[in-house]
Amino acid sequence: MKQKLIPLEFSVITITSRDWQTGTIRLTNEKSSAFLTIAVPPESRVYCFRDSITGASLFINANNTFRLIDRDGYNSGTVWTRQMVFEKNNVSIWHQDQRFSFTCNANLKTGFCFGWLIDRTYGKSCRVLDPGRSG
Repeated sequence: MKQKLIPLEFSVITITSRDWQTGTIRLTNEKSSAFLTIAVPPESRVYCFRDSITGASLFINANNTFRLIDRDGYNSGTVWTRQMVFEKNNVSIWHQDQRFSFTCNANLKTGFCFGWLIDRTYGKSCRVLDPGRSG
């Protein structure tokens, strides 16, 4: 059986800060059809962390909300936090109400995150430990 290369075209979408590119982007590959950049204001950014053991995913939104989803189908829904502090690359979250207790510390530069959620309504406890990238 002869093997042939299958031509593949794809688009690249990047999310950048507003002042990232001031010049014109020139496509060097004749087969490229598009290059799209989207400027996202800081207050609309979403940071995602995933625990590779428990399968839980944590989405931290810069608008003071978070959402936690696990592989068993649990979904906290969007939760407005009592306290979310961004200091340089670090994020600290503390939230407690009748339904949830949640605390989290994350580093946006390294991707490290440790968070613990207790949902009293559903008797659910979820951990997120994302070691981030090394090196």
